[in-house]
Amino acid sequence: MKKPFWSILVLLLLIGLLGGCATSESAAEKSTAGDAAGETVPGNTAAGDTVTGGTAAGDAAAGGAAAENQPAAAGSAIDLDLTQLSSIMVYSEVFSMMERPEEYMDKTIKMAGLYSCFYDETTESAYHFVIIEDALACCQQGIEFIWQGDHAYPQDYPEEGFMIEVVGALQIYEESDREYYRLAATELTVK
Repeated sequence: MKKPFWSILVLLLLIGLLGGCATSESAAEKSTAGDAAGETVPGNTAAGDTVTGGTAAGDAAAGGAAAENQPAAAGSAIDLDLTQLSSIMVYSEVFSMMERPEEYMDKTIKMAGLYSCFYDETTESAYHFVIIEDALACCQQGIEFIWQGDHAYPQDYPEEGFMIEVVGALQIYEESDREYYRLAATELTVK
């Protein structure tokens, strides 16, 4: 009596684990469904627009092992173009950036993902993120970014969940006696 019970339980757990990450439509596809129709993003940024930021301070960005294997786009100074990698490789590279950020300093990177924002009432600051999903869209890594130049939140930023592309440099900053890493973005494009 106990053996069939445990066999069924293990089978159900395996089905749940294998099916948990599989989706018929990823969050990125859902978020860009309206963008294909050319809808305007609230604020000053329209879908497909590229907006560049102002300051050059801290604008060298991240690269690493994959950067050596990825040629920069013709006519650009991008050291690591994550938009050219498969979803598995992008997720792996972003994980590597978070584990070994010192290897990615002073290199320009380009990445795409879902836009997310967190407003911290304690610091009265908005923190902006590019969310990178793995191939099955069940796991995520977020990279904080600061958009260089004179951009106001929320009017100049896209809505939560919109697909964006940012180009900039990985930098270290200190807040509340802790070090954090973020991308100093010079360009933000709503896809």
